[in-house]
Amino acid sequence: MVPRTASFEPGISVCIATYRRPGMLRRLLESLERQTLPPASFEVVVVDNDPAGSARGIVAAFAAESAFRIEYRAHPDPNIAKARNEGVRVARRRWLAFVDDDEWADPVWLESLLQTAEQRDCHAVLGPVLPEFPPGAPTWIVTGGFFERRRHRTGMAISCRDARTGNALVSNALRLELDLWFEPRLGRIGAEDHHFFRRLANGGGRIVWCDEATVHETVLRERLSRRWLLKWAFRGGQSYVLAQRLADGVPAAGLSVATGLLAFPGFLALGLVAYPFRPALGFRLLQRAAVQIGKVAILTPFRYRSYEPKP
Repeated sequence: MVPRTASFEPGISVCIATYRRPGMLRRLLESLERQTLPPASFEVVVVDNDPAGSARGIVAAFAAESAFRIEYRAHPDPNIAKARNEGVRVARRRWLAFVDDDEWADPVWLESLLQTAEQRDCHAVLGPVLPEFPPGAPTWIVTGGFFERRRHRTGMAISCRDARTGNALVSNALRLELDLWFEPRLGRIGAEDHHFFRRLANGGGRIVWCDEATVHETVLRERLSRRWLLKWAFRGGQSYVLAQRLADGVPAAGLSVATGLLAFPGFLALGLVAYPFRPALGFRLLQRAAVQIGKVAILTPFRYRSYEPKP
C-alpha cells in the first residue's frame, strides 16, 4: 500500500526541468492545458536550469492565463538531478508526475496515470514515450526503431530497467519515506532517473505500466546519425553501471563490468559480420557492443557527460 504518513494535497504535481528549450516548453505546457483531468487536480512546477532564466517569461505568460496552478523556480547550476530535486521540493501533491521539456502529452495522459495508480495499488506508473521525427529523417532510423522503447500491457508490473522520468507518476509519500532524491553526482552524466527508480524498487516500491498514458518526444536532428546513436549507447552502458554502483554497491556494479567485458567481443564480431547483409540488425548489435564497452569504461577516468552546459 502507498504510505499514508505524509500530508500532501490530493492530486498531481507535474515536475518539469528545462534548459534552453523555450519553444518545446511552450508546446508541453499547451498540452497540459488540454488535459482531461480537471485543472484543480494538478499543479505544474517548472524548474529553469538555465542561468539566464530563459523560461521565466513563458511560465509567467501561462501562469497568468492557465486554469491550473503553475510555479516557476530558477536553479542556475546546470545539473539535471539538482533541477529535478528542486521541483520535488516545491511539489505539494500526493503524486509526482515527471515529463521532459522536449515532450508533449496526449490529453488523457494525467488521467490515465492517476487511474492506473489508484486501481493497481502501486507506487509508480510508467507510460510510453513515442518518438516524433523531423521532416527528412533517414528512413533506416525511423523504420529501424532505434528511438523506440519497450511497451507493455496496462497494469503489468515492470522492473526499474524500464523506468525513466520521461513519462512517470511516483508516490510522493513513498519518496519521502525512502528519502528519495535524484543523485547530483549523476546530474551531468545521466541515469539519475534510473538510480532514483532503482532505489525506489529496492525500497519495496511497485512499478506498473499504463500503455494509454502516452507522451511524444521530439527527436532532434543532430541525433539522427550512426555516430550519435553509438555514443548514446556507450553513455547508456557507462551511466547504468555508475547508477548501479551508487544504488546497489560495488559488487553488483563489478558484475556488470565483467559481463560487459565478456560480451563486448561477441556483439562487435556479430555486428560487423551482419552489417553488410542486414544493416539494421548489424547496427543494433554494434549498439549492444557500445553499451558493453561503456560498462567497462567505468574502470577509466573518462566520463561521457550528456548534460554539459551549452556556451
